[in-house]
Amino acid sequence: MSIAQQFIQMNGIMFKVIRENTVIGELKGRNTQDVVSGRSYIGFMPESDVQAGDTLINPAGDNFYVTDKSTSYFMGKASELQAFYSRPSNVNSPSSQTNIFNIGTATGSVIGTQSHFSMSYCNEITEARNKVDSENSIDKKELSEILDLLQELVEETKPAKKGMFSKFSTVMQRNPWISTLIGSVVTGWLKSQSQ
Repeated sequence: MSIAQQFIQMNGIMFKVIRENTVIGELKGRNTQDVVSGRSYIGFMPESDVQAGDTLINPAGDNFYVTDKSTSYFMGKASELQAFYSRPSNVNSPSSQTNIFNIGTATGSVIGTQSHFSMSYCNEITEARNKVDSENSIDKKELSEILDLLQELVEETKPAKKGMFSKFSTVMQRNPWISTLIGSVVTGWLKSQSQ
């Protein structure tokens, strides 16, 4: 199971899938953002039946109109179905819009209503810590060290150096999800640095 699939299982919520004004099912998904393009999407398990043109409704009753979909792959296997969406536009003036942010731990995060990019990469690190803590892996200590190093990097308490994760190469080979996480977090962090 890919790290994206693990995050969907652990943190996903149920979405009703509406196609041609009919509820065709409910799927567990996770609202997130593409670290490269900054586009928002809802991630589902790769085999999920979601099509462009569907409407997704979360438990709060929010509507998400699927404009495009794409399947992401990791190590040659389908990892996640990405349902990119648009939200119905507000007929009122922009000044009547209220933004509510419910934020837990947000150290080092970029949060807000920016039109370019918004990413909370520390949330991914926290989710990975929870995964490491809940499992009984022989690599638990080294995985925790990797996450500590990654957090120091994005919080800029430790400078980035070539090969800084190289001593963990064996652990990373046994736990390929950590390599995906490092790539995702570092890409998000680098993107936030260019803002």
